Amino acid sequence: MLCHLYPKLNDILPVKLIRRFVNSVWYPVLVAALMVLSNIFALELLTFWLYLGFGLVAAFLCEDMRAVIPIGCCGYMTISAENNPAKNIEDAIFYQPYFQVQFIFILVVTGIVLLGRLVFELVTFPAQRKPFPKLAAGLILFGLAMIFGGAFSGYYGVRTAFYGFVELCALSVLYFYFYYAVHWNTVKKGYFASVFLAVGIGIAVEIIYLYLRQDVIIDGTIQRALLYTGWGMYNNIGCVMAMCVAPPLYFAATQKHGWIFSILASVFMLTVALTQSRGSILFGAVAFGLGALLTVIKSKGADRWANLSVFGALFIALIVVAIIYRDKIDVLFGSWPEDTFDPNGRLPTYVEGWKQFKEAPLFGVGFYECHGFRWGSLPPDAFLPPRYHNTYVQILASCGTVGIVAYLFHRAQTLWLFFRRPTVEKTYIALTVASLILMSIVDCHFFNFGPGILYSVLLVCAEGAHKRDFAAIQKKKKEKQKHMEDPA
Repeated sequence: MLCHLYPKLNDILPVKLIRRFVNSVWYPVLVAALMVLSNIFALELLTFWLYLGFGLVAAFLCEDMRAVIPIGCCGYMTISAENNPAKNIEDAIFYQPYFQVQFIFILVVTGIVLLGRLVFELVTFPAQRKPFPKLAAGLILFGLAMIFGGAFSGYYGVRTAFYGFVELCALSVLYFYFYYAVHWNTVKKGYFASVFLAVGIGIAVEIIYLYLRQDVIIDGTIQRALLYTGWGMYNNIGCVMAMCVAPPLYFAATQKHGWIFSILASVFMLTVALTQSRGSILFGAVAFGLGALLTVIKSKGADRWANLSVFGALFIALIVVAIIYRDKIDVLFGSWPEDTFDPNGRLPTYVEGWKQFKEAPLFGVGFYECHGFRWGSLPPDAFLPPRYHNTYVQILASCGTVGIVAYLFHRAQTLWLFFRRPTVEKTYIALTVASLILMSIVDCHFFNFGPGILYSVLLVCAEGAHKRDFAAIQKKKKEKQKHMEDPA
């Protein structure tokens, strides 16, 4: 902001160095590293202060607010197991007055700065962006359906309306903010992949730490109930890790020596398996398989053969290990429920959700009437509601026909964005989004705040990439037309 008001600041060496670092691949790595340190050593407060500092630098010295994107992705996953607000209700730092005062101050300053920079962008650069993003209508309609979920059912009230509003914020606030506050025409191709690559490395480290922190393997069996952090248990961790599998493959397909990223994506997929989350393993493998196929198709020459060799070696190694160590693998994954067709009693929960939809088919019964599953040790009147373990059952039961129609309209808009004028970058973003949507068939990850925030970032990155690439095409057409009209 200051650099726009006082252009001479752009020539100062420290400002140049700050901008160069913020726009490099190392800045998301730094943000993710702080996330990991906070998660392992319970340094939430220090990390939040540092993130605030990064935001202030971006607001006053950088050309736009893209520096906040990695913070938006990582902030939710900084919370340590020691400060898990659901498991440690008395001892967690979030319930301590000294933390609450500072945290509220950080939130207030962050809100003021972000809003101030947004207003500055809208006033200073009104011609750089259309008034409404491409996905605005679908997100707003779906958000209204969540806010009014349960209306006229007898279960509607301030509590469920407020929760619907919070869900709307998780799924859309960063999408709208970054649409207006980032100059997408100047964002390099593959920016989304850089961010999610850093996030994936950070989450992989957090998963490995879970195995080092305590005796997770007992009598040769992984006890997945012990796999939890401050921001989620094994299913939540597996979901985010699975969402990070496809992004490295973008670099594998587009960069020289991309096979290195194919190896990294393979490591990410193996790390997903360590979370013991079956839905994440299954649908993460689908995203990995499709991404690997696309990588082999899009890469060229020696890089194509190198990528193919990596995937072939991984496939052969998995088959050999599965054959030789089959009995040990069965024991290692012995904590999985034996009934594959009704895992963890999901089917009765689905039936309950369907019955509640039939009870209030127009707007549903709201978010607090499912009794199939409760979060940790939270009391029945806690803010986080129980879930139906399926996005579509959740929407039908909680928001009724209005909700599912709004959701399908939003989904149609996203498909149109991804596959109208498709590019390699948008296709990999679509794969990452698809992994979340598929995992949400067996869990309600779409309604979890962390994946919801990542989802909103993916959407705005897709729209930003579309805007940048389409603007470049239009510019070339105009130059060609001008040359034809005036060859001299």
